[in-house]
Amino acid sequence: MASPAAHAEDCVRVVRSISDFTIQGDAWMWWNRAEGRYARDHAPADGSVLVFKRAGRMNRGHVSLVSNVIDRRTIEVDHSWLNTRGLRRGMRVIDVSANNDWSMVRVWHEPTGQLGQRVYPTYGFILPEGAAAKRLDPEPRFTISPRGRGGHDAIRLVTAQAPAAAPTVRPGHKPKQAVAQTIFALQMVPDTVLPARKPSRGVMVASADGKPCPLPGRKPGALVQVAAKSE
Repeated sequence: MASPAAHAEDCVRVVRSISDFTIQGDAWMWWNRAEGRYARDHAPADGSVLVFKRAGRMNRGHVSLVSNVIDRRTIEVDHSWLNTRGLRRGMRVIDVSANNDWSMVRVWHEPTGQLGQRVYPTYGFILPEGAAAKRLDPEPRFTISPRGRGGHDAIRLVTAQAPAAAPTVRPGHKPKQAVAQTIFALQMVPDTVLPARKPSRGVMVASADGKPCPLPGRKPGALVQVAAKSE
């Protein structure tokens, strides 16, 4: 089993051998010694160096060379990891920080074939000359954070995905107006015929000779003249 001191020296030697970085000193010193010589960032870039802080068994820190940026929280690195000697390629590292700034990470654990449970603090990434950090856009399913039932973001998400529905009248909002609009719409339907009115029955008027007679039926718009009773 390699000691932490042997590991720290080995990880620095490995990163220098597979990159163009010429920074000297223990791994944890790389962050400050890169100032003024290399750009530094809290987002990864291909070929950048992730610098680990001194913590626990890594009392001299650690450095890993980024070989692939998979997404905004996942990278692959080449390095010499704990209790190993020599180069390990394509080992996965994920960001578990609250603000997605790569200040806390978990590293692939070879013996169990999964991500290790231990969380390691880091400084960030030292970028190679001419490189820029990759700030990848989040996937659509992570764009809206739930805020409980009835949250405004949840409402906007449902509205955006739901198909357009026919206009409806919300219950409790001016029902009289809705009824009036419905009646008006029915009256505007073409070819609507109103039922004929029945003539009045039992109404008698005087004829020209003074005898009572029933009121004749009227056509719409016709003028009915009735003779006045002679005195």
